[in-house]
Amino acid sequence: MHIVILRGAPGSGKSTYARKHYPKYTKVSADDYMVEDQVYKFDPAKLQRAHNACKRKFLEALDAEEDIVVDNTNIYAIDVAFYAEAAMAMGAFLEILTLEIRDCDIAANRNIHGVPPVKVQAMWIELSNQEHHFPARWRHTKIKQEDLV
Repeated sequence: MHIVILRGAPGSGKSTYARKHYPKYTKVSADDYMVEDQVYKFDPAKLQRAHNACKRKFLEALDAEEDIVVDNTNIYAIDVAFYAEAAMAMGAFLEILTLEIRDCDIAANRNIHGVPPVKVQAMWIELSNQEHHFPARWRHTKIKQEDLV
């Protein structure tokens, strides 16, 4: 079993990266909860329920011993911890990938949540600062923007 946890600010390319590099993996994302009639409609009031649904789907796929890619921002170490520790408890090979961004304006323009550039930048800074909270047992790699192709 291979578990990939993607981390990145909105618009960093997480979903595109997941589709390209892990097309056969079970994808779990809080965004899936926001799709109505095949149209994405972000509703901040549904965010907690969306993440709970994402965690349930993850546990079901983990129990079925499927390869999984988690496609959420996963800004904080605590966001990653649920997925990482559950994966490790099941004996899965775990990778945590952080997708870097160089230009917050570009990321803000392509994110589907309407997150403005100043917020994307703040999220990127916080995301970067969280890495020192990761335990050594979590295999973590940064993917540079130019390597996302």
